[in-house]
Amino acid sequence: MYVLATLYALRQHIGLEANDTSEDMRLLDALSSASASIERYTQRHFLPYQKSIAHTINLQNRRELLLSEDLLSLQSVTNGDGTSIASEDIRQVAMSILTLVNGAQFIYDNSIEKAITVTGLWGYNPNWEAAWVYSSDTVQNDLLSTYA
Repeated sequence: MYVLATLYALRQHIGLEANDTSEDMRLLDALSSASASIERYTQRHFLPYQKSIAHTINLQNRRELLLSEDLLSLQSVTNGDGTSIASEDIRQVAMSILTLVNGAQFIYDNSIEKAITVTGLWGYNPNWEAAWVYSSDTVQNDLLSTYA
């Protein structure tokens, strides 16, 4: 469960002491409910998530794909015939449109419905072009791939 505000901020807002944790479970439930309501109302996800989402081809413009979610970072695009589209042939226009360049087109085998699969990190950020801040941190070799 994630929330769009912190317990500390809510405690401060309603006038509780910062170290008064006696109501935290009730407050966390309220934050969770409010966060879910905000996402339903705005029809947006504010926590990034990775997923492959199928999209329908627009036959009027086979070089443009309107995305059903806000895309923060594109990982791959697969055509309806199973072939990958090269990253140099894809331009992301804002958070919700992909455009193909260099003569590339979205193609399909049997149906335009959900023919194109877009894999990436999805979620909303009001400043899409600056959604990611590079930390210059590097992954160390001693990280474990399993949980202890």
